Amino acid sequence: PNVVQNMSSTQMKESSMSSQGEGTEGPYIPQEIYLYVPSLSEEDINMLNEPLPSDMVPRFAGFADTWDPYEATYMDVPVYWHIPKTGGSTLKDIIADCHFKVVANEEGIADGHDQDMDLQLVDVGGHGRAKYVNVDTTTIEGIDRAVQLGLVRSNLADVIVTPYLYESELLFKNGGEDPREGDPRGRLFALFRHPVDRAISMFNYLKYADWEPTYDERIRDMTLKEYAQSDMIE
Repeated sequence: PNVVQNMSSTQMKESSMSSQGEGTEGPYIPQEIYLYVPSLSEEDINMLNEPLPSDMVPRFAGFADTWDPYEATYMDVPVYWHIPKTGGSTLKDIIADCHFKVVANEEGIADGHDQDMDLQLVDVGGHGRAKYVNVDTTTIEGIDRAVQLGLVRSNLADVIVTPYLYESELLFKNGGEDPREGDPRGRLFALFRHPVDRAISMFNYLKYADWEPTYDERIRDMTLKEYAQSDMIE
């Protein structure tokens, strides 16, 4: 690596104080900055520019290419890929409670609706006029049930929410076959967050979220460093 500037923190502070004048009060403002520039060989750069082998590129035939223009005749269904701790709960509430779109997610199986034999729209307490489909697309079992009941073909859901990118593609396949021309496909969208911020947020959440399947009481007494070094971090 190339280090453009190398000064100790003491030297940086002395440099700052001398530039402000002896005895000057005020916030410490460093006058020098460390800049780390990684060195990449020409071979490294060429390797990074090489396209991935075709067998390493996921093939999502059930999802529309984001570059493809939306065709209303296809009846493509928005699929929100929910990455935890990225603002997804707020987004789901906005979609259902503010825009009154029918949503397929975990809300729809409240009050025993996971035992229903056919698809229907349900009201959920605390969500006002919002409507949900009685399937849970946030679990593997729920996705399997949604496939069996024909969620996509029913055209009931305005938006499907799921954390499972690969498994949810099966919702748009007919018996495992790729969609045919004119069949509905998924239109993926997502919210992202800096991975370190997200990991810290997840740590703080899992300290008390004992209703979550991923809850582990060991996290409750962990420090952030211990959590980061454990096998429980994503």
